[in-house]
Amino acid sequence: MLTSNIRYIAFAIVVLSGACDTNKVVTPDNGNNPEVERVVGFYKAITFIELGRSDGGVDILAGGGILVAQLYADFSVEGYYSIPDTVETSFPPRDMLYKGTFELTDDTLRFHGTDVAGLEFLPFIVYDDRLETPDIINGIRIGPDKVELTRK
Repeated sequence: MLTSNIRYIAFAIVVLSGACDTNKVVTPDNGNNPEVERVVGFYKAITFIELGRSDGGVDILAGGGILVAQLYADFSVEGYYSIPDTVETSFPPRDMLYKGTFELTDDTLRFHGTDVAGLEFLPFIVYDDRLETPDIINGIRIGPDKVELTRK
């Protein structure tokens, strides 16, 4: 439990330290924004690993978990998220549809209001056809938590 709390405190420090950035924040403009168009689409997780205890992490997808997301030009997101109760993770078992929003700053995307473990607290680096959580943020090792979403 203490390890879990330390992990969330580290995430909060990283997120709050990024809040003072002067990076370019992309905002909606009637769907004609090429910056947001580069991330619009349907994504499916190809990697979804929860921070491990001493075992190095839990591969949620290997245990039957699913994470998909549809990102829209109006900065909304919706998708499906499932972690079976047979997966031994600190995330609670869930089988749910979700909705929320996302924020795009330079090449970093953050999800908000989804209530999905693995999306809410981690920044995603934007690549051509995928979104991926970094291993290190502001010098703090985040891994082995790892989420990689590939556009389909």
